[in-house]
Amino acid sequence: MKKIDFKSALIGVFATTTVMLSLGATGSQDGRVKSPSWDDSQKWEWTILPFVDASGNLKKIGDPGYEFVGCNQDLRTSIWRKRIK
Repeated sequence: MKKIDFKSALIGVFATTTVMLSLGATGSQDGRVKSPSWDDSQKWEWTILPFVDASGNLKKIGDPGYEFVGCNQDLRTSIWRKRIK
């Protein structure tokens, strides 16, 4: 029968406790908690821009005031938002 060395057991314990503590960091009541910088009256302007032109060259993406949200590799587009209220 093989023996488990101390180093491997210690790594296993640390990995297990990390997972358990990170899962316990939130709960069902956290759905009602909002960030102090967020309120329901905020309004956002959204835009979807292609990030390559017809020849495949990278285009300038984003305008001043917009922040990057995500992208779609299949459609070759990027999603941007800007707070307007």
